[in-house]
Amino acid sequence: MGRTRTNGDKMKKLLLLAVVLGLLLKGVTQMKSLLGKLGVILIAVVIFYPYNSFAEIEIKYDRFKDRTSVWTDPKKTGGTNLQPALVLMGNYPGKIPSIPKVCELAFALKGSNWAYLHCHSLSCLADGSPVELPPSKHDGRVGRGYVMEYISLMIPFSIIEQLSKSEKVEFKLCNTEITLTKNDMRDLKTFVEAFLEKK
Repeated sequence: MGRTRTNGDKMKKLLLLAVVLGLLLKGVTQMKSLLGKLGVILIAVVIFYPYNSFAEIEIKYDRFKDRTSVWTDPKKTGGTNLQPALVLMGNYPGKIPSIPKVCELAFALKGSNWAYLHCHSLSCLADGSPVELPPSKHDGRVGRGYVMEYISLMIPFSIIEQLSKSEKVEFKLCNTEITLTKNDMRDLKTFVEAFLEKK
């Protein structure tokens, strides 16, 4: 079913971080400056937990609908006007992985004002070659002092698979150019693998 990033993965990373922090603190016990010690700790946290790291790939079976859903959680990736968060969603019947005809690809972002309410066209390049996409749609909601925007489109799974095999993937959302990060590309690959039946 592909690799799901679970609480076990998080615990391993937390344990590794704790070990590193312990070693770092041992090395700075002679520091008289509290700021110096805090600086070392913050550097370690930033190295191990960058703000916009890879997303959580979720896989959940609904026994009432006899359907398995696969998606990335946009809450785990953040998303701003400059770098909206990549979101992927799809499903297959039953519990055995199978390739769907279409999946949803979207960008989620949070800002103080609407950025793409009136202009949310989406185009794509894979390794420099244009990829034909259907029209995108805009959705959003207003919070206290912020707005959440969601620009999405339904595309064939074959295109998602093509993007996952590319070296460089670029999008243009209205006038904003977005280059997928290494972590985004990792998410694309993990998402695709979730639909491929293990031999």
